[in-house]
Amino acid sequence: MDTNLSPKPGASGRSQLVRLGAAALVVGVALLGLWRAGVLFQSEDSVIAPDVQAANASIETPAVDERSVGLREGNLAPEFEFSDFEGARSRLSDYRGRVVLVNFWATWCIPCKAELPDLDTLLQRHGDERLAILAINYGETFRVADDFITGLDVRLTAFGYDPEQAISRRYGIQGLPVTYFIDERGIVARVITGQLTPALIEAGLAAAKGRSVSN
Repeated sequence: MDTNLSPKPGASGRSQLVRLGAAALVVGVALLGLWRAGVLFQSEDSVIAPDVQAANASIETPAVDERSVGLREGNLAPEFEFSDFEGARSRLSDYRGRVVLVNFWATWCIPCKAELPDLDTLLQRHGDERLAILAINYGETFRVADDFITGLDVRLTAFGYDPEQAISRRYGIQGLPVTYFIDERGIVARVITGQLTPALIEAGLAAAKGRSVSN
């Protein structure tokens, strides 16, 4: 027998195919076991349990108020703290739950002097439970502002003084009077620059109340 003869063509190829087939079978069985054990991830089309979906949704979409703080209608009104004419400290947020009018005024402002009594009448008509009117004096001393209000005999929810104009700057006040109508949630509903008239007051109140109800 000639030991130098090469194997018949195709014999080696068939052996390799058999070995590859056996290996593929082993791998397939192993993958099936891993899939059943949950080790392998399912495809994107796989069904996710409802409780897992709900948990993922609560993580991805937290319940937050996306409104930004600002001076435009629809913004959250900037927070501020002030001293009233009685010496007490208050914040704008203390009046949350009521429609709030923030009115900026000064003793030298003629339109301010004309509209403050109208605001007094407004508060008496609507009551203090659902409406608050905060009159913030623009940059004057307590003595000057207090004497002026005493002379007018006007009663509002609170008179605040702002000698350093910190609140006025925060609200971008450049002329007087200016009145912000803020709804029950602290959102700016209407901004009126210039002297208030009964019609403007009612329009501002309607905007604040409408925004509170509809949003």
